Amino acid sequence: MKRFVFKNGMASIAISPLFAMISFGCNQTSEMPPTYPASGKVVYQDGKPMSGGVVQFQAEKDDGTTTVGETDDRGHFALRTLKGNRNKEGAQEGIYRVTILPPQSDDHQIVPPIEMKETIAIAAKENVIPILTVDRPEPSRGTSP
Repeated sequence: MKRFVFKNGMASIAISPLFAMISFGCNQTSEMPPTYPASGKVVYQDGKPMSGGVVQFQAEKDDGTTTVGETDDRGHFALRTLKGNRNKEGAQEGIYRVTILPPQSDDHQIVPPIEMKETIAIAAKENVIPILTVDRPEPSRGTSP
């Protein structure tokens, strides 16, 4: 099974799902594009799942949609596409850059996002994304929510 490995790094722009829903929520006439099932798993280098994080897929061709998934206790996520005040299971067909937004640390410090160097393709079919393996990030000291 193919795996992607991430290194700690700052994303130039990271939009949380809540911010995305608020930002795009004003457009009542948004048409939802066709989407296809897409799911995967995020684990740390030691094999333990990353729970409570967000996986953000940004299409190379920006069309005003946001594609995100939240990791559960086992590190699994299923992508959803957000546009306007609507959301739909799955992701559009295309090539995506991926950013992992780890959960806050136990001491409530903000943890920097992790940008993936490789892109991921979503096809017009059911998509099982290879396991995404990330370094366990260090919190940004002196920064809190």
